[in-house]
Amino acid sequence: MNRKPSAARLFLLLLFLAAVLPGLSQQKRLFDVASIRPSRPGVPIQEQRIIIFPPGRMEALNITLIEILLSFSGFTGIVRGGPKWTETDRYDISAKADGEIAPADRGPMVMAFLEDRFKLAVHHEQKEEAGFALTTGKQPPNVKPAIEGEATLISPGEGGQINFRNVTMVRLTYFVRDKLGAQVRDQTGMAGSYNFSLDTAGEPGEALRDRVLSAVEVLGFRLQPLKITRDITIIDHAERPTEN
Repeated sequence: MNRKPSAARLFLLLLFLAAVLPGLSQQKRLFDVASIRPSRPGVPIQEQRIIIFPPGRMEALNITLIEILLSFSGFTGIVRGGPKWTETDRYDISAKADGEIAPADRGPMVMAFLEDRFKLAVHHEQKEEAGFALTTGKQPPNVKPAIEGEATLISPGEGGQINFRNVTMVRLTYFVRDKLGAQVRDQTGMAGSYNFSLDTAGEPGEALRDRVLSAVEVLGFRLQPLKITRDITIIDHAERPTEN
């Protein structure tokens, strides 16, 4: 004879479903097919392709494991630990997914791939350090909007001049960061790309750091002191991947 489940059993079943179903719905989306192989020896760094996401795919060319991890932070973070080869061994990676890859899925899907193929395990720490905020002055900076379709280029000119073509303000902060040896955040509120030049000639004997600071201010920007919190990725374990 069939019996109706008791109220207590129904209550326990509902508790079980409430605990299990959220976990099922939050499972990581995975790539359906993925391949990885060492890059060709002698490939120039110019042929490097940091992770890109064509429709339904993920690709990376001539890239190290460290560079992949740095790309998650927009290259504003730090990666520490792990064997030496994570900085030197370069790989070509290609992966396909069933359907489009939403921006929110990209990071988790790539990390799941790294955990599977590199046996990667990491943890994160936070570090606060002194940096700068790139802001605008009282007058608009002396820059011009880039021409649509123009190539992005940063090249040296005459007499210490640096020419920027089709460059975003975020890309400018990367340039300034490299010259100052400190983190720089874009707080200009200026969207789009621009053409401009920095005159870093300076006075004889003047330090490069001071010349860059002066050139940025002459252009109409300001570098304001700012406390910046950086993400530090610590590699706890990594193994060289096997080829497909």
